[in-house]
Amino acid sequence: MARILVVDDEPLICKALRRILEGAGHEVITASDGGEAWSHLEEESFDMILTDLFMPGTDGIELLTRLTESEERPVVVAMSGGGRVVRNTDALVDAAALGADHVLEKPFTPDMVIATVTTALRKS
Repeated sequence: MARILVVDDEPLICKALRRILEGAGHEVITASDGGEAWSHLEEESFDMILTDLFMPGTDGIELLTRLTESEERPVVVAMSGGGRVVRNTDALVDAAALGADHVLEKPFTPDMVIATVTTALRKS
């Protein structure tokens, strides 16, 4: 299975995603913002990153921008439940334009998470 880095400032989201993904056999590491995620990426390799877009500190958009500049990068799934925009889909469309491989709208169900991760990993 895959090594997945989950990046979200909401501890409950990280906990839920860890439970869902580990239940499907994946190894999960969590980070509370893009800066912490980047520290993990400098020391470890991952098959996938699930990142929220809007977080205090280094947000998911900045992380995504830095990742697109990398020669080798994991598959990236951008997540959003809104934030600084009016509609979730606006932020997710922007994330796709910035290089996210897939998007996941919050709130999500466990089935949505597994389907998105499976599809993203299959296409990588």
